[in-house]
Formats: sequence, C-alpha cells, structure tokens
Amino acid sequence: MIVYADLHLHGPNAGGTSKNLSIELIAKYSKLKGLNLTASGDILNKEWLDMVRNSVVLDNGSFYHDVNGEKQHIMLQTEIETAGRVHHILLFPDFETVENVRSILGKYAKLDGYMNGRPRIALPAKETFKLLANEEIIFGPAHAFTPYFSIYAHYNSLKEAYGDLLDRVAFMELGLSADSYGANNIAELKNIPFLSNSDAHSFWPHRMGREFNKFELSNPNYKGLKDGLKFWEEKHLLNVGLNPQEGMYNRTACNSCYKIYSLKQAVENNWKCDCGKPIKKGVSERIEELSSPNQEYTRAKYVHSLPLAEIIQLALKSKNVFSVQVQSLWEKFVNTIGTEIDVLLNAKDETLLSIDENIAKYIIAFRKGYVVYKPGGGGSYGVPYITFSEAEKVAKQKEIDAEISGKAKQIQKKLF
Repeated sequence: MIVYADLHLHGPNAGGTSKNLSIELIAKYSKLKGLNLTASGDILNKEWLDMVRNSVVLDNGSFYHDVNGEKQHIMLQTEIETAGRVHHILLFPDFETVENVRSILGKYAKLDGYMNGRPRIALPAKETFKLLANEEIIFGPAHAFTPYFSIYAHYNSLKEAYGDLLDRVAFMELGLSADSYGANNIAELKNIPFLSNSDAHSFWPHRMGREFNKFELSNPNYKGLKDGLKFWEEKHLLNVGLNPQEGMYNRTACNSCYKIYSLKQAVENNWKCDCGKPIKKGVSERIEELSSPNQEYTRAKYVHSLPLAEIIQLALKSKNVFSVQVQSLWEKFVNTIGTEIDVLLNAKDETLLSIDENIAKYIIAFRKGYVVYKPGGGGSYGVPYITFSEAEKVAKQKEIDAEISGKAKQIQKKLF
C-alpha cells in the first residue's frame, strides 16, 4: 500500500510546543493533510505515553486512532539528545519495548515531566545505543546537519558518532535546511535512506507534514516500515519538503541580526558578526565541506513544497497564517478535494480554479516551480516568493541576489 508518513513529531512536554497537543488532534489533522502514518512524538515521557496508550487501538501490529470511521495510523516515536547536544529519532514496535527503553535510559536522564519530552541522555551516542543494542528499535540521526543539535554539527562522520553500531543506523533525517540532492554528495551516506519529517511542535498542517515521505509498504506499521527502509531503493518512493533555502539554518548567518555571510567572510571575521553577535555555519556550507565529487544520484525524487496555508497567506498578503480568511480558504480547498497533499500535488488545475481562481493561480505557479527564496540562516526562516513566469522568477532572483551581494560588499569593506 502507498503510505504518506511523517515520522518525527513532539508532544506537549518537549518545550516550545503546543499545550493543546493530543493524539486526537494529530490524527484529525493528519487525515486532512493526507498522511496515513504519523509519529506519536515523545513516547518515552510518562505523561504523554499514558495519553498515547489510551488513545490508540492495536490491530494486526498497527496502532491507530479512529477518525470518523477511518484508521489514522500512529508510529510510536521519540527524539532523544545524547551528550554533546546530538539528536536522534527512535521508533518502537510496541509499548513493551518503550517501557524497556524507559527502564534503561531512565538511569541516565529525566524522562518525565515538562521539558523532558525530548530527554537528554548523559552518555555519548555510541554508548547510548550500545545500551539499547538488544532492543527491537529503529533509529537514526535527527535533522543531521543543523548547527546546534545534529550529528554533523559535532562529528565529521556517522562512524565517529555511532562507532560499531553504525550498521544499525536505519535512516538519516535531512532536516528542513537540507534536501536529498545536497546530502547525496556525501560519500558515506550512499547506502543510508534519507527521511524528510516535519519535527512539528504542533498539530497544525502548516507544521505537521510540512515534510513527509511516500513509501510502498506491506502495512503502515513498524514491521512494514522496517522492511521498507531495508529495501529503500524500491520502497521509498518520494521525499517531499521545504526548499532548503527556507530552512532556518540553510546559510551561514548571524544568529541575532541574520546577516548572511560567505564561509570565507565568517572565518575572516572570526565568526563574529558586525553587530557583535556570533555567526553560525549554514547547512549548505557544512554539506559542501563534507561532500565528495561525482556522486551518482539514484535516490527517490525530492519535491520542494510549501504548506497550503502559507501559499494562501502569500496570495492574500496576510500577516497571519491563522487569520480567518486564510483558514477558511484552506478548509474550502481541503474539504473540496479531500486532503492537502492532493491539493498541492495531485488535483487538476481546472479543479483548483473552480474553487478559487486567485488562490489556484498561486498553487499552479508553485507547482510549475516559479518560487524564489530569500534564504534563511542563523535561526531565521527563509522567505518564499511566488512568481508567475520564468522571466519574473529570474528577475526576482536577481533582486534577492543583489540584496545579499550588497550586504556582502559592506561586510567586505569592514573586513579590509
């Protein structure tokens, strides 16, 4: 069966997350989004674990929550942080395994209560996963290139991070500031599948499912996913996610005023911005450092996407994605066509135009690739601009490049 999966979410105890999170809302909005396998988030946290346990039904090895008579499948999942501020995703087959892992890791971390949804383990990655070597789990690096909490922020290879357990690494999550086209150039990742997940801190569809994966699986459960990752060249059909330029850490930039620097300028400026604040290395530059030339691309296609609510927000020039007008138009499109994924990827142009001509014009332009980005960096999201022709796209790109180049020249003058 075809499975649309977002395998990295958070519950209400991770910090910086919606306090209204529940499996009911995750399942409800997953269905509207078009996902049919969604992560539970934070399953090692006792309060959230109990809530999840009471909200799902087990059937034929699959956990699901009923939404209007339809099964929305849930994957038991958590993110953990190991020593050195490195984040990993863990997926579980059942609650018994969750309890086993809780008993092991509970000796090295606070697992329960607020701010412990993503537990901090007082051990390096290789020692942590050595403790879990006998447990039936799937794991891999979370948002592998981001400058604060990732494998490649603190290690130069997966082997260095995971040691002898490298062969147990089942996947690598790209993160919002990377895509498979860039990461494919890193030679050591040749045999590792890339996942695109939202890392959402709320259930809203412009967050949850903003990045997702398309698989062909025997079942939308742990065993089906494990087999799909084992044979990922055939079973992993598509990555869908933000253009990396929209990610918060795509380019090297100041983490206060967000001024973009070249890697050379950052080094020459001793990683200190003109405003006096630190400069953070961008994901694009980190990937370039790790890359080897002439790596053949044989992976699934990566589709750069935008959440539907953000496209509507751009079309209306609205300041708030939660405005009544944006949300009512989102509901109109989704209720008419069925899911947000179908609106963005599959619905015919004439169907879109029959719902709302202005919004449809923006969706069609997005589909044609007429989107230009002012790149993000330093912790600030990039800004997308939807244009309506190739000529308009080129002109807007030149305008953005000139703005960045002008600031770069100002930096250069101050350096010399």
